[in-house]
Amino acid sequence: GDRLYENRDLENSANAYNNALALRPGEKYPSERITRIGQEMENQRIQRENYSTEIAKADQLFSDGQYGEARTTYTRAAGILPGENYPSEQIAKIEKIIRDRESLEESYAAYISEGDAAFGNKKYQAAQSAYQQALLLKPGEKYPTERIALADKELEAAMQLSAGYQKAIAEGDVLFNSGSLREARDKYA
Repeated sequence: GDRLYENRDLENSANAYNNALALRPGEKYPSERITRIGQEMENQRIQRENYSTEIAKADQLFSDGQYGEARTTYTRAAGILPGENYPSEQIAKIEKIIRDRESLEESYAAYISEGDAAFGNKKYQAAQSAYQQALLLKPGEKYPTERIALADKELEAAMQLSAGYQKAIAEGDVLFNSGSLREARDKYA
């Protein structure tokens, strides 16, 4: 019984002590060991139950995307049963998710900044391209969608202005070539 107890085989150790007690019914040592093993087994059962409760909470938090709280709960579970690998595996997954999200946020912010700078410099096609990249990272975001629409309007206005300019030049050229210099000057102006 002692050897089994030292190897933490509590159930078989208790059986061995019960067998010893059957051979010598009044012996105090096996009875004390059986009582102690019973207490330890009850403590282990309570620990396992607490561990399972914490893991269930942590798994739910993880599924709900509440990664900070899930990490804290997995850490608590690991403290209850330090030999279990599952909590540390889940914590590693959470840390990777958080790193990936931070990287995504940084990339998104960089594309938005690039788009805003290009837009401010009236480089609307470059702005659209940067905003499109931001949308690839975060589909459905309102800001880049609005900025793309605004850049479309600015490009359309620029094209209309350019078309009007080209038309005025062509009309001025016709008037200039026909000798109507005053009217040509008005078109060019």
